[in-house]
Amino acid sequence: MVDYQVLLLQILISVDLLPNHSLELAIQYASLTLTLTLHVKDLYKEAGLLGFWKGVLPTLIMVFLLGAVAKLGATVVTYPLSVVKSRLQAKQDGGGHASLQYAGTLDAITKMVRFEGLAGFYKGMSTKIVQSVVAAAILFMIKEELVKVARTVVVINQPNCTRLTNSKLDS
Repeated sequence: MVDYQVLLLQILISVDLLPNHSLELAIQYASLTLTLTLHVKDLYKEAGLLGFWKGVLPTLIMVFLLGAVAKLGATVVTYPLSVVKSRLQAKQDGGGHASLQYAGTLDAITKMVRFEGLAGFYKGMSTKIVQSVVAAAILFMIKEELVKVARTVVVINQPNCTRLTNSKLDS
């Protein structure tokens, strides 16, 4: 017998261990396992161990850049509000210049526009962009790869069980 036939028989014999004790599920599971095994063997024969990682670098670069651009946009939009919040939270002594004394959020915004212009809302943003954009891009990249791995694990461990259970077995 060929390896995949032995594998199929072993899985069919151990059908009691599968969810819902279904022969259809056993066959489907064996087929998926066989297909995955054959693809892994073919890939290894064709490209070696490095073949499993082909295309990963361009994908990581693309995901990194997408994360960086997304965080850059978010920072440009929200940074002025952070500046206003920081100014309101800063200690405001009565002896300071009148342009630095704020009665509230709207007063802070109008004084900043009047005395500093729109550039006043973006003071210190270059440091914030370097810090937050790089951190967000790396986290976005790692998160995307972890999601891919998790989806693969879920698919391998539960090959269409819910779809088969809901449609064929309950009828």
